[in-house]
Amino acid sequence: ENGSMVFDQKTLRPTYRFQPGVPGSSYAFEIAGQHGLPPGIIGEAKARLGQERRRIERMISDLEKERQSLHEERAQSERDRSELEGLIRLYKEKLDRVQEQAEIRRGQILSEAELFLAETNARVEKLIQEIRETGASREAIRRAKEALRERGRTLKGLAPVKKKEELPVRKGDRVIWDGHGGTGEVVSTPDADGRVTVLWNNDVRLKIRIRELKSAGQEKGRTSVRKSGGSTRYTLEEAVPVSVDLRGMRADEAVEAVDRYLGRAAVTGLGEVMIIHGKGDGILQKVVADFVSAHPLVRKHRRGRIEEGDAGVTVVTLK
Repeated sequence: ENGSMVFDQKTLRPTYRFQPGVPGSSYAFEIAGQHGLPPGIIGEAKARLGQERRRIERMISDLEKERQSLHEERAQSERDRSELEGLIRLYKEKLDRVQEQAEIRRGQILSEAELFLAETNARVEKLIQEIRETGASREAIRRAKEALRERGRTLKGLAPVKKKEELPVRKGDRVIWDGHGGTGEVVSTPDADGRVTVLWNNDVRLKIRIRELKSAGQEKGRTSVRKSGGSTRYTLEEAVPVSVDLRGMRADEAVEAVDRYLGRAAVTGLGEVMIIHGKGDGILQKVVADFVSAHPLVRKHRRGRIEEGDAGVTVVTLK
C-alpha cells in the first residue's frame, strides 16, 4: 500500500508522522531552492520531468495542503465543541441549583403563610367571642375592625417591594457572562422571562437571563478588592473559560499554567473545568494528574470521556 511522511507545508520541515494510503510529494525543488540551488538549474530540472509529472506533483501537494487545513479545522472544531459542552453543563448545574433554592424558598413561604393564617383565624375567633360577650358594642366592633386592618398591613409587609430596575444591558451591547469565557452581542430585547438572545463568540445563539450579563466594556478585566469584617476578600470579575490548553508546553510551564488557572476558576465559582493536555506520549497527562491530585482547590479529577476528548483531557472538580 502506498504511504508517505507528512511535511509541514509552511516550513517544509518533516513532522515524522506517517500517513498510510496517501501518496506524498518529495518537495525536492522547494527544498533545493531553500538551500540555495540556482533557479536556473531548478527550472531545467522541472523541464526534464515533463508536464505530466509536474502536474501530478502539484496535485499531490495541493491535496496535502487541503488535508492539513482540514485537520487543523477539525482540531479547532473539537476544542470549540468541548468548550460549548462545558458551557451547557455549567448552565444546567446553575439551573438545577436555582430550582432547588426556589423549592426551598417556596416551602418556607408556605410555612409562613400557614402560620399567619392560623394566627389570623385565632385572632378572628377571639374578636367574635368579645363581640358576643359585649353585646356587639360600638367599641368592640371598632377594635375588631382595627385588629383586622392591622393583620392586613402585616400581610402587605410580607410581600416584596417591587422596584423598577434599569436594564444592565441593551440590544446591541457587547456583554460578558459571569463564569463563562468569551464575549457575546445582545441581539434581542428581553422576553417575558427576562431572557435575551445573545450571539456568543460570533458562533452560537444562547438564551440568557439579562441579570446574569454585564457590559463587556465596563466589566471585563477588572479585579476588585473588598474589605469586610476585618478581612480582605478578592473578587475576580474577569470571565474565566471552562478549559485551559497545555498542548505544546513543557512540564514546568504546564504546572504553572494549571496552578494559575485553577486559582482563577475557583475565585469565579466554576465547579468543573477541563485541562487539555493531548495524548502524545502521556507525559503531560501524568504531570497534570500528579499535580491536581495534591492541589488544595481540587476535590477530584478524572480522565475525559470519549465525547470530552478521552485521554487527551483531564476533568477537574473544584471544591
